[in-house]
Amino acid sequence: MLRYTARLLIRDLSPEDAPALLAMDCDPEVMRFIAGARGTEQTLDLVLERISRLITLPERNPSCGFWAVEVTETGEFIGLCGLIPLDKTKEIEIAYRYIKSSWGHGYATEAAQSVLAYGLEELGLTSISAVTVPENVASRAVLEKIGLVYRGEGRYYDLDLSYYTTK
Repeated sequence: MLRYTARLLIRDLSPEDAPALLAMDCDPEVMRFIAGARGTEQTLDLVLERISRLITLPERNPSCGFWAVEVTETGEFIGLCGLIPLDKTKEIEIAYRYIKSSWGHGYATEAAQSVLAYGLEELGLTSISAVTVPENVASRAVLEKIGLVYRGEGRYYDLDLSYYTTK
């Protein structure tokens, strides 16, 4: 996929993204709300393996994909945004994470709006969901800004999470 927003490029991941992704995934503040990531040691080999799985995700599920997000003006890798299967459901969820220096600039909302539109308009999904740790106020704000509606709490990824959906 290749999509431009006003300030961002959303593009396919590549092995060249591994060092930037490793740095992001080693930041405990970035990873504190990522389901299943707490306490997991990150290595370049693990990141390369994850990139390989994410690159082939659309082959396994054509309704999914996870992409690199970079600032168009600088070419800086700032994070990931994509559509993935929601744990233990048939739903597709929007998910994202960004380097700390990019927080507070509206990049997460901008990329999520584009990925949401891609899923609904180009992939033909009828609904897209999201889950987040209830204490993750910033992520909840992004989900609400892109039009997802809070529907309550649920158990996903072995955690009690806030559940949002387009329907």
